[in-house]
Amino acid sequence: MLAGVWQLPGHGIAMNVRLKSRYNPGLASTAFLQTPVAIYYVWYVCTCMPEKAGQLWWGIPGSILMLLLTFIVPILVMKDRNSPYPFEEQELYGYNREHVAALWEERKAAKTAKEDR
Repeated sequence: MLAGVWQLPGHGIAMNVRLKSRYNPGLASTAFLQTPVAIYYVWYVCTCMPEKAGQLWWGIPGSILMLLLTFIVPILVMKDRNSPYPFEEQELYGYNREHVAALWEERKAAKTAKEDR
């Protein structure tokens, strides 16, 4: 349940900054489904089962640890821009092809300019 809460900074802040956009895939479900359900869950546990509320203190660092182990570390370890298994054209650009393609070209140009220095 708490893992859904950690998606809000990822989908609500980090992805929007990287995509230079106000919306991204996953933002609506994170903001309007997972986070409210998690807030209600914490409220319910603290209100109706106060003897179990102490377990939330184990769940918070546990969910952060599992987020690192199951999402962040695998992405950092396994990313390879020269992979022999590239994304299909449709998968690469997603819902906003022109915007993502412009970002892609902008980053390539910045990298080339940096290498030329």
